[in-house]
Amino acid sequence: MSERHLPSVGHREQHGGHAGSAAGERVPPLLRKILTTTVSGGTTLLITVLTKQELIPSVNLSVLVGSVALLVEFLVEFDARLTETEQAVAERTEQMRALVTEGFAQVNRATALYDQLQKAPLANGVMTQLAENLAGLGGEHPPIVSAFTQRELRRLADLMKELKAGQAAYDGEDQDWLLTLTHSSAIGIDAISTAVDTGFWSTELGRRYLEAQRAAVRRGVPVRRVFVVRGAEPQELAEIERAGRTHQQLGLEVRVLEVTALPPWARRPMSDFIVFDRAVSYEVQTDTSGRQDDGTGPELMVASTLLVLREEQVNRRIQRFEYLWAVARPLDGPTP
Repeated sequence: MSERHLPSVGHREQHGGHAGSAAGERVPPLLRKILTTTVSGGTTLLITVLTKQELIPSVNLSVLVGSVALLVEFLVEFDARLTETEQAVAERTEQMRALVTEGFAQVNRATALYDQLQKAPLANGVMTQLAENLAGLGGEHPPIVSAFTQRELRRLADLMKELKAGQAAYDGEDQDWLLTLTHSSAIGIDAISTAVDTGFWSTELGRRYLEAQRAAVRRGVPVRRVFVVRGAEPQELAEIERAGRTHQQLGLEVRVLEVTALPPWARRPMSDFIVFDRAVSYEVQTDTSGRQDDGTGPELMVASTLLVLREEQVNRRIQRFEYLWAVARPLDGPTP
């Protein structure tokens, strides 16, 4: 019965070991040094007394041994702290090196991009102004302003990426590219207008486009337009004639092309396009899904707008326009 209540020797040793370890961890460093020095010196003095040595040399020897023990402990502790310090310094140095390397990489990239933008002919200080204005927005504006700004910047970035690839697309009828290209043109504007333009010239965008073309003519940019008609219907011809007269009054060169007058091999599907400065083709793709079964609704709608910069495609548009311009007739004249 009593044996079941007695802890085993191993159990007692285990508890004793834990207690001793915990006690060692609780001893302050200064007290440990004092104890080490005292024990070392006292042990030495005890040995000298037991061996019946003289008192003064025994005391001196015990002091010396205690001092040496204390010095050794200081040196061991100093070496440990020095090792820890070296490791910490090495880690901090590596972190600083990584931060500095990353910072310089970002600075170098930003500097290189800024240098490229400054050398680019299209920059002209616009990027600097854009960056300054963006920084000036700050955080005092409503969240919707920040969201709107981010969307516009993303749209601009996407446009730049598409232009770099040679072609940009816009869903539906464009409201900005047409006017911006017209205002930017310096060599010439050649345009093909089909039935999709019916009613366009009386809209706000159409009037602004006419004004932009007149401004181009005034600064010496020739503007040529071919109106394409599907047949000789009086109403369609009358609409084309009114639009053509307006263009002529603004200084544009105008011709009319009846599709039925073309040879069969040239009667491929007609589409609206405008070639600006013989370098950019502005193209409109149409859709007839808006036409109802009863014949109401628009016959043609603008499905998408393309900006084409690829030289091969632009050259094909130039050749197509030159051919149609050659076979078209003047507004008041017979077919050539």
